[in-house]
Amino acid sequence: HVTLHPNDYVNWLEEQGYGGLYRGHGLGGNEVYPTVSAVPERYTHTHWIVDESIEFLSQRDPDNPFFLWMVFEAPHSPFDPPEPFDRLYDDFDIPEARIGDWVNTDSEPASLIEQRISNKADRISPQILRKLRRHYYGQITHTDYQLGRFVGELKRLGLYDDTVIVITSDHGEHLGDHRLFAKYTFLESAAHIPLILRLPPRYPIAAHRERQPVLTADIPMTLLELACVQANPNADGRSLLTLPDDRIVFGETKYAAFATDERWKYVYY
Repeated sequence: HVTLHPNDYVNWLEEQGYGGLYRGHGLGGNEVYPTVSAVPERYTHTHWIVDESIEFLSQRDPDNPFFLWMVFEAPHSPFDPPEPFDRLYDDFDIPEARIGDWVNTDSEPASLIEQRISNKADRISPQILRKLRRHYYGQITHTDYQLGRFVGELKRLGLYDDTVIVITSDHGEHLGDHRLFAKYTFLESAAHIPLILRLPPRYPIAAHRERQPVLTADIPMTLLELACVQANPNADGRSLLTLPDDRIVFGETKYAAFATDERWKYVYY
């Protein structure tokens, strides 16, 4: 079963009397100015995705295992959390954007300069930058609250202690670091993404943080091992349960290539 965002979400908004208000504030998906959701919190895509996921739990075959992939759009530009999450961090100090000593020098890679110009990042004032960073934090907290609803439903149905939960992202967000936005680079803001693996109690592994570099390609390999399914030995990725101590990961785009062992990272433009 697949429920699509934004397709099915937009249709649902029509039914709820909020037609045309998906991004009704007028900002597109890659515009990096702070704003507020055009619909109340109850009708945001983040809330809707959790509602759809809870509905799935009520309709699944209880005699078979299940796999549920919840894909949140937030946190992402446009930075438009709903009320009250848009003001949640107004009175808190949050980290300032990081600016490398290579920015605006002769050693700055041309692809980063191109990205800054194309995104008009150099036109964003310090005041707007602080506001949009707070809105990004608000989007994250809103998602946290919604995930809490879903975890509560897992517990109500007696599924929580028998479910593997993985929280991750497809990319990060520069969020003004090095005067950049979006992704496209191997800098930490874009490439160092969250990855949380929560195992059921039957796996006696104490909570800890791994320092080895990991890849999203490791996630399916991990799930296969937990499900006692033999994985293709030639597949990309390694199970997170058996990572080597001296691992090096690498990758490339049309702009750059990188390699890291967690302590050091080398990026070639």
